[in-house]
Amino acid sequence: MKEKPEVKYLPLKEQRVIGGTGLLLLFLSALINYSANFSNLAERLSLYFYGAGWRVFFRLPGMGEELSFSVWWLIIGLPLFTFFYGLRFPIFRRTIWLLRSNLPPGSPFFLFLLLFSLFPWEYSWVRPNKSSLIIYLISGTTGLIFFLIGFYPKLTFLDKPISKLFRWLMELNQKAFLLFTSLLLFTIANLASYFIFCHIPHISDSIAQLFQARIFATGRLYLPSPKFPDFFDYGHIINNGRWYSQYQFLHPFFLMFGVLLKIPWIINPLLGGFTIPFVYLLGREVYDEKTGRLSALFASFNPVIFMMSAEYMNHATSLLFTTIFLLFFFRAFKERKIHQGIIAGISLGLVANCRVYTAVLIGLPFFFSGIQRIRERKGNLLIFLVMIFSFLGVSSLNLLYNYLTNGNPFLFGYTVRWGPGHTIGFGKSGWGVKHTPLRGLINIGHDLNLLNKFLFETPLPSLFLILLPFISGTKDKRDWLLFFTFLSLWFGHFFYWFHGIAFGARFLYESLPILIILSIRGFQNLPFLLRRFFSIKISDFTVQRFTIRFFGLLFVLMLTIGLPPLFRLYWRYWGVDHNLLEMVRKEKIKNALIFCAELGDVFNANPLDLTGEVIYAKDYGILNSALTILYPNRKYYLGDKERIKPLAIPPFPQSALKGMLDSLFSQGSEEIIRQYRTIVLPFKDLPPENWKIKERLTDFREITMAVMTGQKTLDDYLPSLLFWIVGDPRPHLEVFRYLEKSPYFVAGHYKFKRLWESSDQQVLIAEVRKAED
Repeated sequence: MKEKPEVKYLPLKEQRVIGGTGLLLLFLSALINYSANFSNLAERLSLYFYGAGWRVFFRLPGMGEELSFSVWWLIIGLPLFTFFYGLRFPIFRRTIWLLRSNLPPGSPFFLFLLLFSLFPWEYSWVRPNKSSLIIYLISGTTGLIFFLIGFYPKLTFLDKPISKLFRWLMELNQKAFLLFTSLLLFTIANLASYFIFCHIPHISDSIAQLFQARIFATGRLYLPSPKFPDFFDYGHIINNGRWYSQYQFLHPFFLMFGVLLKIPWIINPLLGGFTIPFVYLLGREVYDEKTGRLSALFASFNPVIFMMSAEYMNHATSLLFTTIFLLFFFRAFKERKIHQGIIAGISLGLVANCRVYTAVLIGLPFFFSGIQRIRERKGNLLIFLVMIFSFLGVSSLNLLYNYLTNGNPFLFGYTVRWGPGHTIGFGKSGWGVKHTPLRGLINIGHDLNLLNKFLFETPLPSLFLILLPFISGTKDKRDWLLFFTFLSLWFGHFFYWFHGIAFGARFLYESLPILIILSIRGFQNLPFLLRRFFSIKISDFTVQRFTIRFFGLLFVLMLTIGLPPLFRLYWRYWGVDHNLLEMVRKEKIKNALIFCAELGDVFNANPLDLTGEVIYAKDYGILNSALTILYPNRKYYLGDKERIKPLAIPPFPQSALKGMLDSLFSQGSEEIIRQYRTIVLPFKDLPPENWKIKERLTDFREITMAVMTGQKTLDDYLPSLLFWIVGDPRPHLEVFRYLEKSPYFVAGHYKFKRLWESSDQQVLIAEVRKAED
């Protein structure tokens, strides 16, 4: 307004109405976010707002029943309302008119990508189960726009303090700046690790990786499987005679040092802290000092980075080495030094030792960039070759680790644990429904949904800032190379069957330095964008003032609307918390065996040799007495998140389980048993004492594992004699459970026939043969 006196601001009354509308919409977005993560409180207060399916449900205090309406009234209605309100202003009408000719050639694609990211995609379903995330973004962004229109002149109080802080950070000594930003992330991550995660891993992946780190700390790659392995099975841990994690070795190797020092929770915050200087160097190397400092600052207070750095996930290690790879790739070709090419190759190889598919997807654009640089200058060939061979040499450590643990250099732990379906491609699946192009589209669409919300944890879609340089028509090759790297990582997961969610779009985590830098580039392009599309002269000072107020407002929204519900969500993330461990500590329970419905909370509390004062095992009801053989003369408890109570479990010889097994085995004579190729028992570790044919014995767990992982089929066991306990709660092949429902049935080309059932219907004997037999 100062630069163009003829531009008059809104009448005071209209300012208040529009600003109030913005506040109302921001309150609505906060209500959506809080309703999702404080559901019990929202129900008690009768105050909530959320999306489910294609409808929005809401309730206010005093309302008898909740009301609902179509989700599209908000997703389409609010942007349309904003657009038509904008037509009230001549400058906006002129901009829309000028876009016909001023829009850069590639802009429609990026606008489409932005719209694609705001469709309510949902994990594995065309019809979204919950659309609250997109409603939150749409209502929050609209509220932010109206708030700025209404109250922008009143935000002058932000100008001076933020400007001073910005100047101080930009003028700070480089070493002091890097120390400040690194310590900032390290401190926040440590606080989150203690107060939110209570220093225990919450995600099944990280639980398995910490377990592997504990094995490494003993000087071994794996342990022998424990007896009665059913009671100690957990998620992504292989337990097939060898007991170890399915994951690649590098991140557990780093965690090992924390285990040895008895502070494993410190490793991820350290990795996060070490990443920040490389983010700064990357921004400075590719662009300039200001971009580098802003990148480090944004990264040091980025919710996704400090939460991932607070937990135990291997993404922390791969982010560090991805950033080092990006830095030294640019340096190697800029300064033409061989050792920098080697560092780049080694770093990408180390990423592959954490997450091999991520390393391939990130390296792909740089591979083509390297070829282009060779065409431009033949002297670049040597740098490119040493980079490639360094990458191949370091990443080949995967093959050695695979050979030592899985027995085959090309057999990864994922395949050992879940079978050959745990790989890339359509028709593949480690478990559940086979992967299809539609599921791939939904997965990558939902990744952009998550990116929009979780990257900066504000109501403004994060992709908007990232795409600004490209919507404005940037021709900078550096921008495009970074964007294609993100695009490669994002689209590469179109072909991957699993859609992982952890602190947002976890499979895009390694692109965060790129996304942060591109977001800063977006704001740096803002003056050009406004001058080109609005066709008015806007000074850099005006844009800087707007940026100060805009970022100040976003920071307040992040602290008030974004982060508190997030902390609540993460405190019991993936259903894991420290309540049971805390109850055991407070009640000073010793010499105990505690049965739990889920082992995630306590898995790494067990000693590796399972001989400690307190042992945690899966709760299998009447089968639990089998463990009294290994743990006699102990106190037995049933524990969960709310309470721990004593269990009266008799010793195995006097237990109901022993009676059922005796009843079963009494029906099996040597003459009958010899007719079958395989004898399937409830527990392989509890065979009949008087049977001599030990080599034919197996149990349902072994068959289930072999069939599910593709190592064998049921044909390899036929004909089989099955000794089944009715109501066995363990995760066996579902076909075995039909024995309880029908005395005879055919499944595929197998026929099942019940041969005997106890009078109390607690146990039965059946046979399985090929249908044609």
